[in-house]
Amino acid sequence: MSSTISHEGIVTRVAPEGIQVTIISQSACSACHAKGVCSISEMTEKIIDVSVPDFQEYHQGQRVVVEIKESEGSTAVLWGYVIPFIVLVVAFSLLYFLTHNELYAGLGSILSLIPYYLVLFILRNWMHKKFSFKVHPLE
Repeated sequence: MSSTISHEGIVTRVAPEGIQVTIISQSACSACHAKGVCSISEMTEKIIDVSVPDFQEYHQGQRVVVEIKESEGSTAVLWGYVIPFIVLVVAFSLLYFLTHNELYAGLGSILSLIPYYLVLFILRNWMHKKFSFKVHPLE
């Protein structure tokens, strides 16, 4: 049995093509009593589009649980963080070897991410099918 990653969220939009769920991600220290004066506590808002055949069963403001298989989450981390990091390091190393200039190597390595993210943009429909989120009403 594969394990899942789940987060609570709130439905922010309902449409025939699916629902939009907003998830509040919190760092581990966000529950600390000193978070108001601490600069390292962090809360970020993430918006997830979920295709559901029974969109009529959901309404705006409803609390839900969004799940994804752990293996799909790991694949998403690979595409979103690991591969771009490798592209940066390889591009920087190659450009520094060719130019012996840190500024050009740094700028070039950052610019090398443009084609990578362009390819991800082109493949967005394929990735949307590859990563399937499940949503359940919170009980």
